[in-house]
Amino acid sequence: MSNATLMSGMIREIAWASEAIAEMQVADEFDRYEKAWLDYLHYLDRGWNKLEKLLEGISQQKLSHARQTRKSDALLSYLMHARNVDEHTVRQVVAKRPGSLKITGGPGGGTIHRGVFSGDGQVGNLVYEGALDIDFVPERMEIIGVTDRGVLYDIPAHHLGVPLKSLIPHDLAQLALDYYKSLLNGN
Repeated sequence: MSNATLMSGMIREIAWASEAIAEMQVADEFDRYEKAWLDYLHYLDRGWNKLEKLLEGISQQKLSHARQTRKSDALLSYLMHARNVDEHTVRQVVAKRPGSLKITGGPGGGTIHRGVFSGDGQVGNLVYEGALDIDFVPERMEIIGVTDRGVLYDIPAHHLGVPLKSLIPHDLAQLALDYYKSLLNGN
């Protein structure tokens, strides 16, 4: 297979992975979101396979570095194994997390006398004294630890040495996609 064919294939898989991220961002149903996540994992893996073949013909040093990073980086390794778990088992790789409402006394504290708090984060008829901080976290999909070939791959905490701020699949997907795009661009 020629380098041009491999490059074209890699670009196509990366574009499809990007489309899957966009689909996750607008999904209004959890099943649709999960499907887009699983599609992303597969497009990313196929893109990697094409990139790996391309690098074999260009630079063994870049290939070796890319392979090592893919294995040692917590996020990239997790995504590789999550894809394997989805492909070769019946286990889940994401979980739906319920929404939550957190109410804390702000600076100086506060007292709630009455109010209505609904499951969608709406607050009505609230009567209180002092300062309150009300944080609503909506229902969401998050990644979960996966077991691939008997080895547990826990939820990643870092990507390329930087702490992860989110466990939301489309946020993590974009970080990994940016890394693979940088390899494609020769960085």
